[in-house]
Amino acid sequence: MVRVNSENQLMTRSVVELDAIHYNHKYQDYYIAMSGTVTANSTNEHCLLYISNNDENKKIYVDALVYGWNGGSTSHNRSCRYRVYKNPGIPTLNYTTVVPTNMHFASSNIAIVTCYKWNAGATDGMTMSSLGTLANDNILAQGLTNIRYQGIPILGYTNSTSISLTAEEVGTFSIVMRFFMKNDSEYNQ
Repeated sequence: MVRVNSENQLMTRSVVELDAIHYNHKYQDYYIAMSGTVTANSTNEHCLLYISNNDENKKIYVDALVYGWNGGSTSHNRSCRYRVYKNPGIPTLNYTTVVPTNMHFASSNIAIVTCYKWNAGATDGMTMSSLGTLANDNILAQGLTNIRYQGIPILGYTNSTSISLTAEEVGTFSIVMRFFMKNDSEYNQ
């Protein structure tokens, strides 16, 4: 909104809206993919979630990764290491298909992706044909950690990512990936 006040000064007003909110409201393309709550029975690396973009017309923009970690099974104060991999191979064992949930509940849109989660209880996470390139490596404390990427990283057609966790001791954890999908031609709308 633009106007001129009584002193002949230009007055403006604007509203800023996050891309995630915009794409949920306007295009109904905001999703979550969840690993569910799983218990790791060892301190080995556990690949929990995998997603690949199968949409030739849209890219996946990761809005946030939300990690839950109970801190371990003894004193509940142990740390947990998470890793994000770029373009890993597909899972070959110990996985279940996930259909990401569209967060615009009135929409029938679906994400055109391949998404898998570890079918908990089987070995140490999903067995991957290859890990891919390490893109992020951090330590988490006990509790819930919400890491906001706000549209970065971006997965183009056939790009994929996987997320794994390694705990200091046996414990329970979960991952939620929040993402939106958009066509580049929509960017400036």
